[in-house]
Amino acid sequence: MKNEFTNRIGMFQTSLGILQDPKRQPLWFQLNPVIFTTKVAAAAAGVLALEKFCQQQGIVPTGTTADKMHAEKTLDTTAHSLARALVTWFTDKNDLTNAAKVDFVPSDWLRFRDEVLLGKARIVSDLAHQVIADPAATDAAKYDLTAATAKVVDDGITDYAKYITAPQQAQSDRHSLTEQLRLRFNAVENLFVQVDDMILRFNGTEAGQAMIAAYHAARVVRNYGHGPGTPPPAPKPKATETHPEETTPLPTTPQP
Repeated sequence: MKNEFTNRIGMFQTSLGILQDPKRQPLWFQLNPVIFTTKVAAAAAGVLALEKFCQQQGIVPTGTTADKMHAEKTLDTTAHSLARALVTWFTDKNDLTNAAKVDFVPSDWLRFRDEVLLGKARIVSDLAHQVIADPAATDAAKYDLTAATAKVVDDGITDYAKYITAPQQAQSDRHSLTEQLRLRFNAVENLFVQVDDMILRFNGTEAGQAMIAAYHAARVVRNYGHGPGTPPPAPKPKATETHPEETTPLPTTPQP
């Protein structure tokens, strides 16, 4: 969660804690103006709902690094294996153009990452499906070019693609969630503004005045998400003032 929201919800929780303290609650609970009790209850309910909603901020639809590495290795292996069968097939058919499209050694596949790997694997898949669908390719099965072997690569592409597209989806989801959070936080802030107004009615006693002061102090958002700010530059020293009577006279040269 962004520091902005972490700090704001901390302020809400602290402010409620001041009012709900067993030592302070008897100063206002169900006392005139009774509407204050209603406003505090509404603010507390708003904070509780906000806390639950904020838990979604930790949900990121991505797999673990280990899962991605496993999917990548599987696709490397299956795509390379089918690609070599295709190279043999196209070479035997004297189609060197298509053979060159998937003529990669194992180290090439290990270099391919993310969208590049998906692109190369899809070329393998497309060529395999072209061969399999060609009525004239009656001997394709002898090269193990079948629907079943193509499906293994297709499944690997689908599995690996999840780990490539997930970060973009997560970024979009989090942007949408941030907008929702801002609206929800502002709604809860409006509830506290009403509490701000009505708490002033309890200033008739010293205990009430102390409660109001503590509550107002808690309503300040503390920025706990950043380190200390840059200290202001030290003021330049003022020039020392001199007065004519304090000035040391210059030595004079005697006149001849």
